[in-house]
Amino acid sequence: MSHSTFNTPAAIAVALDLYVADVRIVAADRADTVVEVRPSDPNKAADVKAAENTRVEYDEGARVLSIVSRKPRNRFVNFSSKRPESIDLLIEVPTDSDVRGETEIGDFESVGVLGAVQLKAGVGTVRLAQVGPVNIRDGVGEVLIEEVSGAADVNCGSGVIRLGAVDGTAEVSNGNGKVRVGVVTGAANVKSANGEVSVDRALSDITASASNGEVRVGEVVRGKATVTSKNGAVEVGVREGSAAWLELSTAVGRVYNELESADAPQAGEPVDKVEIHASTKLGDVTIRRVPRLDED
Repeated sequence: MSHSTFNTPAAIAVALDLYVADVRIVAADRADTVVEVRPSDPNKAADVKAAENTRVEYDEGARVLSIVSRKPRNRFVNFSSKRPESIDLLIEVPTDSDVRGETEIGDFESVGVLGAVQLKAGVGTVRLAQVGPVNIRDGVGEVLIEEVSGAADVNCGSGVIRLGAVDGTAEVSNGNGKVRVGVVTGAANVKSANGEVSVDRALSDITASASNGEVRVGEVVRGKATVTSKNGAVEVGVREGSAAWLELSTAVGRVYNELESADAPQAGEPVDKVEIHASTKLGDVTIRRVPRLDED
């Protein structure tokens, strides 16, 4: 195991170029940065050598921490049952530090508050707590993020995507697997080719779609909502007090419009307006009223 400590009185940038690695990043109010590199299996010679050959450098002027793992000359990854040489990384950084990283195989996990995050994984799970603007590319695995402050751009080839709250715009897509978003404040485009799509609350324009799977938007408030599926039910909830314009259709199934007529607003009374286009080729379309929970 190697241990490195650097004086970092303010947030830094972390750059990771890794072959096979599991990475844990802990952000806290601190004035230093600590890096620990361990072989994933201390009894495996290849892992020990990979840890020994991992380069850890800190550029004090640029405030950039660089970690590069040993890469075989042939970057082809063997996906057999025999795991390639692997390392474990623990990185402790100041709050709001930025992270940019890439790995062929391995997991990324963060604790605490990070700044901008950009990660790419061939195979692995990305599990983040609180981050700033985020860009994730995951070939096969899960992407789980609790809270995003800024734009979220997340793509997964096959797996599961779950985002808790996005305070900004969202561009989210999955090739095979479910997508679940809690609250998104900015314009959002959320889709899956094969899998269910669910958005609890959309406070601005939203496009939610699936080729094969149900699509649900629990609450829309204002703007334009386009909610579609080629094969699956579609459901949209309209916040109480929002005026809705509807275009609803299904080729095979039923349309359920559960909105009740409301009195016209008083002159000068502010009213949120939402335009809803909801359709499916195969399945039911349901529009219902949901209670107002707050003043967003």
